[in-house]
Amino acid sequence: MIFKNFFLNTFRNLSKKPGYVLLNVSGLAIGLTSFLFITLYVLNELSFDRFHKNYENTYRIKVVGRLAGSTLNQAITAAPMAKTVINDFPEIIKVTRMRKFGDWLIGYGDKRFNESEVLFADSTLFDVFDFKMVRGDPKTALIRPNSMILTEEYAKKYFGNADPMGQKMTAEADTIFYTVTGVIQDVPDNSHFKFDMLASLSTYPNVANGTFWLSHNFYTYIVVRDGTDKDVLQGKMMDIVTRYLGPQIQEFIGISIDDFKTAGNDFHYELE
Repeated sequence: MIFKNFFLNTFRNLSKKPGYVLLNVSGLAIGLTSFLFITLYVLNELSFDRFHKNYENTYRIKVVGRLAGSTLNQAITAAPMAKTVINDFPEIIKVTRMRKFGDWLIGYGDKRFNESEVLFADSTLFDVFDFKMVRGDPKTALIRPNSMILTEEYAKKYFGNADPMGQKMTAEADTIFYTVTGVIQDVPDNSHFKFDMLASLSTYPNVANGTFWLSHNFYTYIVVRDGTDKDVLQGKMMDIVTRYLGPQIQEFIGISIDDFKTAGNDFHYELE
């Protein structure tokens, strides 16, 4: 009887005030839909990079400061950063670098494509990040110069159903050759960096082993020991500015690091 009266009253209201009911129902539907989309968006944002087992202890080093009145806030650092931090700071147990060299014309057989997502990386990439390799050895795939790892999508794009392992791919109008040393699962959407091809940074030893601190081209990632205080480590990294940048500022700009700062400039590193 109670339910019968409830439904009767509901139908009476619908018939008497259809616009009012429609407005309320529409508002409720829009509110629930918005809540659902916002929740899905937040969950997706919070999931970024969490498929890496060391994500809580993994940081990217960035440059922050002021130079000639302009603000510096960039996620790239100098070539020698990786070697320096792994040698100078025992809190840091793993390090890797990556960078781009622009677009590449990549070919195999009669196939040629301009590729924009070619990333060059240290052989230690898989020590820091847990991208899943389906073919090849992650420990050795990027050691040798002119080595190339393809995502599954791009292995299919160039080789179809054939085995790409050990095959030679060309770059830049057939002037450079890369050997396929691995195939990796496609990069998840919730990764903050993307690539279709990974090439060995050792292909360019003069670039990879550079010692110039005033040029920033590399994304440098570190893994720290459990319990490491990020702020304390950041503070200790000021020693890099004094020991390594200072002499080069003196050599190439002609002023000391103290005069550099007195002039209103600033330069330090942060972990994110």
